Amino acid sequence: MRPSLLNYSAPKKIDELWSLIEQYGDEGKILAGGQSLMPLLNLRLAAPKAVIDLRHLNVFSGISLEEEFLRIGSTTTQHVVEKDEFVNRKMPIVALATSFIGHPQIRNRGTFGGSIAHADPSSELPALAVALNCKILAISKSEERVIDATDFFTGPYTTDLRAGEVLKEIRIPIADPSIQFGFYEIARCSGAFAMAGAVSATRFSDDGLVDSIRIGLFGVGSKPLLFTFDVNTFGSDVLSPKLISLIAGIVRDAVNPMEDAQVTANQRRHYASVVVERSLQAGSLV
Repeated sequence: MRPSLLNYSAPKKIDELWSLIEQYGDEGKILAGGQSLMPLLNLRLAAPKAVIDLRHLNVFSGISLEEEFLRIGSTTTQHVVEKDEFVNRKMPIVALATSFIGHPQIRNRGTFGGSIAHADPSSELPALAVALNCKILAISKSEERVIDATDFFTGPYTTDLRAGEVLKEIRIPIADPSIQFGFYEIARCSGAFAMAGAVSATRFSDDGLVDSIRIGLFGVGSKPLLFTFDVNTFGSDVLSPKLISLIAGIVRDAVNPMEDAQVTANQRRHYASVVVERSLQAGSLV
């Protein structure tokens, strides 16, 4: 199929963007990379009057460091994030999770912020944002708003973005050496949507004991799920197989997973425990 007739605009100045957003309102769609939006248009699951492409607005692109945050502009391609030397040196978990999105052709065009704004519950980046306690910067013609990633995702393919707002950048806290990250996902084949996946962040005390654990889970619920644990949950312990099994079991019993033609709810519940366990095991390798 082909998209229904629509107007296409690629503003070169920020004032043009706000004028177009005011002109089309809810009947306009923002285009960052198009790897999520274009299939919806082609299937006519989305039929906006206009598509507004951000590709010429440099204010939405790039990678930089400001204070304690790694800032990734919303239109920065996933390929650039995956291969960026600074990202790989400072926050390799970000590059690793991004490398699991689709195929290289997808990542060459797909954008970091586009995936966040699309809020696919099976996508890696929303769960990454939740697990890493990221901040989402949304801007409108009149103001800027910083949103905690844990508040940003409100349901399947829905976010806290308000009318007239555009996602400008994602702010990722630079982790100190006491935090160990892990990533694992289960998919039918490389590049396929994940049936379950986990991003883990384990903080250790100076004596090598686990202080806290954050886990972002994707492919299991209607949005990325966050699980947090601290010493009140498991006491003072190293990251032992027993502790990992305990955490995986808690997550398995807590989730209420989706069911579809590919996998049953019980299978997905089992997969949730597997990806949590393996992400924690893989942490030392990231």
